Parts: sequence; C-alpha cells; structure tokens
Amino acid sequence: MVVVNAAGLFAGLALLLVGADRTVRSAAELALYYGVSTFFVGVTVISVGTSIPEMTTSVYAATYGAGDLLVGNIVGSETAQITLAIGIVALISPIAAERRNVLIYGGAMVLAMVIMILTLEDGITRSEGVLMMLAYLMFIHDLYSTEGGEGISVGSLLGSNITDPVFSLGVGALVADVTLADPAAVAASVTYMLVVSLVVLGLLYWRRGIGRRSALVCMLLYLPSLALF
Repeated sequence: MVVVNAAGLFAGLALLLVGADRTVRSAAELALYYGVSTFFVGVTVISVGTSIPEMTTSVYAATYGAGDLLVGNIVGSETAQITLAIGIVALISPIAAERRNVLIYGGAMVLAMVIMILTLEDGITRSEGVLMMLAYLMFIHDLYSTEGGEGISVGSLLGSNITDPVFSLGVGALVADVTLADPAAVAASVTYMLVVSLVVLGLLYWRRGIGRRSALVCMLLYLPSLALF
C-alpha cells in the first residue's frame, strides 16, 4: 500500500512538472500570438487557472455554509503564495520586477485583500459577490489597456492573489451568503496575510525583484502563519 501511494505521489509530481512546463510554453506562445506581454498572460490566464481550486472550494464551502473554511482557504493560499511560492521560485531563479508593475499589480493585490477584509465582518451577500466579481473584471479590462512587462511567474503569483480575494470569494457568495461563525478568530491570520504581502511587495519594489537572499526571507515569513491558521 505504501509503495502504491509513493508511486502515485511521484507520478503526480511528474505530471505536475510536465504540465507546468507546458503551461509556461503555451502562455508565452499565447502572448506572442495576441501581441500582449507574458506578464499580462500570467496575471490573467494563468492566475485564473491556478485559482480554480480556490473557486471550487468556495462553491462547495458556501453550499454547506462553511464560511470559515471558505475564507481560511483563501487566506492560507494568499499567504503561501506571497511568501513560500515567491521564495521557492526566486531561490531557483532570481525574480526581476519593474517598479511600475509592482506598484500597479501589487497595489491591486493589496486593494483586493482590503476589500475582502472589509466585507468579512458583516458577511458577504450575493449582491456584494457580484460587485466583487465585476470589480475584478474591470481590473482585467484596465490591465489589457495598460499591460505590464515580462515575467510570467511574477504575473501569475500576483494575479492569483488578486483573483482569490475578490473573484474566488465572489463566486462562493453567488451560491450562498458567506458568513463567519467568529470573525474575531480569523483577524490575526488575515492581518498577517496583509502585513507579509506589504513586506514582500516592499522587497520587490526596493530591490527591483527578489534575489536568493530575499527568497529565504520570504520563505521564513511563511512559518509564523502555521501558528496562526
């Protein structure tokens, strides 16, 4: 049984690597075909694709009235991506980022998080969910008009952290109103999510990217979240 599980694990990892490689190649080809930047493809197509698990969880959690699970899934994903994921990527290959892109898309990410935080206290109704999804679509429209530069990895990570707090959460709210049993209980984890996001964005802006030393800092920033969630 252990051998079978191990074989399944390695097979899954192999398929994940092949799929990731194919995704990056296809994204680059898509950007070239439509004449847009790879950063734009990362922020839109790939980020939405990587957010499908969060959207699916949101729908099921909302269906069963598990608002805490829905929000916890998104907050955990946000924190992991802005710290652990960026850190691992930069450790393998240093990330370069234009300050303009950091300000625009990092600002959009922080705004998306703030919108989520403000709506959590009283719960999210269907009408609010629709508005959150419309806000995301407006952002994509504006992004298409003023698209950024290169780097698929940065675009997908920041894009996913823009998609989840508004679009993924909004999808769940369309199914049923999202409420928390105890909003105060998630306050620490939500606050930490916002704080580490600002720290990592500060590193991206200050150093025009994330080098290997900064990558270690990002990865260490993930550890406190394990005690908060």
